[in-house]
Amino acid sequence: MGAKKQARIIPNMDKESLRKAYEAIRMLKALDLPISREQMNSICELEEAYLKEEIAPFIMREVEPLVKEMMGDFLLEVSYSKDNGLNVQCLNSTLNDASENNRRRRKVTRAIAEKEAPLSKDIPAKVLNAEKKQASTLRVYREDNTIIEEASSALTLCETIKEIGPEKVYNLFIPLDGMYLVSKVKNTNARSDMHYVGDGYYVNTHSNNKTKKRHLERIFHELDLRWKVEII
Repeated sequence: MGAKKQARIIPNMDKESLRKAYEAIRMLKALDLPISREQMNSICELEEAYLKEEIAPFIMREVEPLVKEMMGDFLLEVSYSKDNGLNVQCLNSTLNDASENNRRRRKVTRAIAEKEAPLSKDIPAKVLNAEKKQASTLRVYREDNTIIEEASSALTLCETIKEIGPEKVYNLFIPLDGMYLVSKVKNTNARSDMHYVGDGYYVNTHSNNKTKKRHLERIFHELDLRWKVEII
């Protein structure tokens, strides 16, 4: 009995710590005081622990009884943003097919953005056409409804951050790939796609469109910008 009671107390303590951390950040902003990278890192660690220790197990407990009789594999994606709330999508009926579809989407999008050579002629035209239909990009609306939309979602992300001000976004310390969305150092990690946006700042574009959209929504919210972003 005592062990079970203790196991329930820990997540509540994490949630309370998060609440206090959010209040501290709001107070610093209200007083126009700087927020350090260490403070933002601490909040990210608290959020990650809360998601892993309470949210993920809760979702598993609730969903598993509903799907355990299913014969096939599938892939669910759970995303959340302040503006759009919680979203759950079934990406594909099989895990392997879903991974392959995602890989193809990234390949086509990258080829268009960087104007690389066309994909191999050995791939049937109908497959290429299907892949192109799956590709998507971002469109950003400024407060006056003028639009930022580049050839790819990565370029749209970079152009938006460049216009807002790389330093402002850098000071938000948005985590990505073990570092930050905006950095003063070019990450040589092969998984990261770093784009120079001026004034000594680089933007990491190694993320899918939903993550890019979520990052932009956070930037708009944190910087009190009445901008919007959508995936098209």
